[in-house]
Amino acid sequence: MNIRQINLVTIALMLAQFICPIGNLATAQTVDPKDFSTPCKATLFDIERELESYKTVYVSDVHAGRISSQNTNGQTNRSVNLFFSLDAYDSVWRGDAATRSSALDILNSPNLLRSYTTRIVQSCDTIGSVNFMMTEYQFRQFGLSNNNVVELRCSGICRR
Repeated sequence: MNIRQINLVTIALMLAQFICPIGNLATAQTVDPKDFSTPCKATLFDIERELESYKTVYVSDVHAGRISSQNTNGQTNRSVNLFFSLDAYDSVWRGDAATRSSALDILNSPNLLRSYTTRIVQSCDTIGSVNFMMTEYQFRQFGLSNNNVVELRCSGICRR
């Protein structure tokens, strides 16, 4: 990953809260990973390793932010939004978007991402949604809605 792509990922993580909102999602503050339970951390570690076991994919960043209480889809105890930033050594970029990449294969696998999110929300009692992303335009967001894991609105391989 070159400097430009790293900067794009950083920008994407900051902008994701505005591009793919849950209601009017506003991630107000970063969540310290020390706040997660041991079983939650183990699940996150396992999923990161599973993601990185696919072809040339790597996880460039994992971070979490707190969702404002009025935008948690009725999951008032699930106030954390988790972000997995993905890339791959085989990514081919055209401008700000990957046109071919093993990481895109994962983003184009909603059942796999739903499965990962289900495992996360079962192990992590504060996480209500999970973003899997390459750029601010190439991401998917899954989360709890009425106690079911669903792909949240504005998700998909977005190009705006």
